[in-house]
Amino acid sequence: MKCPSCKEERLSLWMGGQLGMIYFCKNCGYKGPIAIDDSK
Repeated sequence: MKCPSCKEERLSLWMGGQLGMIYFCKNCGYKGPIAIDDSK
């Protein structure tokens, strides 16, 4: 998974469950539901 803000691959799952998936970027501090899935 990549960060939509800085494109870094240091994105990790921050929260999940009923709220949906919220990701956190360790590089730029982005928190949000959008992540770029680069697996093919």
